[in-house]
Parts: sequence; C-alpha cells; structure tokens
Amino acid sequence: MVTVEDFLLEDTMYFENTPVLSYTINYPQLKDGCNNEALIKINKYYVTRAGVYENECRTNLFKEASIQLQYTKAHGYPFLPDEVDIRYKVTFNEDCILSLYFDHYMFTGGAHGSTLRYSNTWNLNTGHLIHLKDFFEPGSDYKSNVRNRINEMISKQLESSVSHPDYFKNHEQNVSISFSPDNFYLTPEGIVIYFQQYDLAPYSNGIIEFTIPYEEGMKFWEK
Repeated sequence: MVTVEDFLLEDTMYFENTPVLSYTINYPQLKDGCNNEALIKINKYYVTRAGVYENECRTNLFKEASIQLQYTKAHGYPFLPDEVDIRYKVTFNEDCILSLYFDHYMFTGGAHGSTLRYSNTWNLNTGHLIHLKDFFEPGSDYKSNVRNRINEMISKQLESSVSHPDYFKNHEQNVSISFSPDNFYLTPEGIVIYFQQYDLAPYSNGIIEFTIPYEEGMKFWEK
C-alpha cells in the first residue's frame, strides 16, 4: 500500500466581469511505499495530465465560454457559466498495485452536463500500467470472455425482479460495440468493467458497471 495525497487545480475565469468558466481538477500524488522511481514516474504522469487539462480550460474552453456569453447577451438569452470537474477515486491499493478511476464532468450548456470516466491500474514496482489482458491466459480471446460474462449478467438482471438499469434493446450488440478493454479498474471483490453514459442505457442510468470476480491462479503483474 502507498500513501495517496490529494492535489487540486481550480479557478473561476471571468470575461467582461462575468464568470464564464470554473474548473476543478483533482489529481493524486503517491509516496511512502514500493519502488520510489516508479512512484516518481507515475506522479509526473498525473502532474502532466492535470496541466494539460488546466491549459485546455484556460485556452479553448474559456474562449468558447466567452463567445457564448457574448452571444446570449446579444440575443437576450440567460447565460449559465461552463463547468469542468475532474475527480478521482482510488479503488484498490494493495501489494504494490494501485487502481483508480477519474470522472470528468463537463457542463457547457443544455439540459445537463456529461461525465466521461477513464481509469488506470498500475504496477507500483515497475511503474507500468496493468492491462485487462494481463488477467487472462496469454493468447486467449479475453475480450469475448468478458463480453459473454457481461451479457450473462444483463440477462440475469432482466429475468429477475431486482432493480436494474433501463437497458436499450439489443443489449448484446450494444455491449459488443461499446466494450473497451481500457475501461476497467480493480476492487477487492474483482475486476470492474464500466460503460460510459448512453452506451447501454439512457443518461439517467449513469455509468453502468459489472464486477467480474477474481479467479484462482489469476496473475496480473510482473514479479
């Protein structure tokens, strides 16, 4: 286990004395455990990534929000400032393996904002990312394996009286189209596969997740 410290970049930006964009960028920094060189590498990755997001906010997004303010003023429309909120959650931090996800929320007008999730799972001894394929036998069709398990879970949900997402029709086709091997993170219970908003169900269902329990003998990092 390593110590995860919380860092923050935030600001409210004004155009013509009107707030047009606020951003909050939350990112981790690691210390006290495993391989120090690996932690330095990972920390630089997150510092750089946070800086890229902040630069995007302060340049392109600020420009777009300022143009929108001028447009609404010219046409007598109400104006709501844009918002960017990026926050992370650590889901697994054991045996020099760290897994976490980021929810990137953005509001740029309209009925509601949208959230995009991305995630990383790290080997803290090497500083390398762990990939979904590393959980399965080399050369196996792990993507089909995962998709089949997810479709089985959805079918069981639909057959039961337990509350479940309001899945779109043809869920098997939607799982096949939307599944990404990058969209996973670890928990103590298993591997969580997630789907972005609108992939499998309407917006109100949010980001949909499926947990695949760990199997005996599963190996997913370099010793």
